[in-house]
Amino acid sequence: MEETQTQIGMLKDPSPMLGQPENTGRQKMERRDQLYLLLDLLNAMSEPVKKTHLLYRTHINYYQLTRYLGLLLRLEMVKEISHPFDGYIITEKGRLMQSLFNTRS
Repeated sequence: MEETQTQIGMLKDPSPMLGQPENTGRQKMERRDQLYLLLDLLNAMSEPVKKTHLLYRTHINYYQLTRYLGLLLRLEMVKEISHPFDGYIITEKGRLMQSLFNTRS
């Protein structure tokens, strides 16, 4: 009987035994620094995109999006568009930064 319980216990998540936090079924997002956030935003704006879609593509909150989007607009790396819809698109200056720093796939 003990042997069966031990075998069943082995089927549980071994993370706590390995000193790791228990797996709750949700994937933990890796923290990104500011440069990677900016690059993710630039990558997401390679074609015209709405603000809401940027939120979903980059997995950041609204406060972060407005902060970093404001920075990219001030640096003229992206521009606001009104056709075919209200949104944003990367500029040549943004593409240059993207090509210089984008080493991730």
